[in-house]
Amino acid sequence: MKADYGSLKRHKWALPFEAFMLGGAVMTFLKQDWLHLGTSLFTFVASFAPLLFERVFKVRLPAAFQVSYVAFIFLSMFLGEVFYVYGNFWQWDDIIHFSAGILIALGAVTWLTALTRQFKEIKVPVWLQVVFVYGVVQSIIVLWELVEFGSDQIFGTTSQGDLIDTMWDLVDGTAGAFIVCILLATHQLKRRIPFLERWIHSYSRLNK
Repeated sequence: MKADYGSLKRHKWALPFEAFMLGGAVMTFLKQDWLHLGTSLFTFVASFAPLLFERVFKVRLPAAFQVSYVAFIFLSMFLGEVFYVYGNFWQWDDIIHFSAGILIALGAVTWLTALTRQFKEIKVPVWLQVVFVYGVVQSIIVLWELVEFGSDQIFGTTSQGDLIDTMWDLVDGTAGAFIVCILLATHQLKRRIPFLERWIHSYSRLNK
């Protein structure tokens, strides 16, 4: 397979989300809404992270992973902040953090797949795979809460409410990760989960 790292071919389904974020940047600039202009530009630039990741680490990320990542950026930081969905729909924060737990866990499964392909001589037991995925998710969701706290303190954003809100964010993310961990354990114990099998196979097929 040719070295097409960072190809837009696998990223094309994410382009509509990115076009909308760019439009949001124009809209907030015209309104002189500098805070949300910064958010729009940040989300637009951050949405191309999968392409940079491919080029830096010489791997190919499946289209499903790329569009899932960009859709999450769009729904959480862009739609939630710029269009005030967090304020108008109180369940939105729970949905986003729960989805984040799932998406990060699937990213950890992809990373685990890459590691097991690279070190084929090492057999990783199922319980350790689950611990790995769960540990990655917990590390990232805690780091995310720290970023939100820092943003609120430094830039005056309103990402966090109070301690209860923060704890529920952690619970939601953990619940999403827990579901993926159960599916992974079930899948690896030869009770195949079609969705997870396709997810893992898509990465393996692209990185033969």
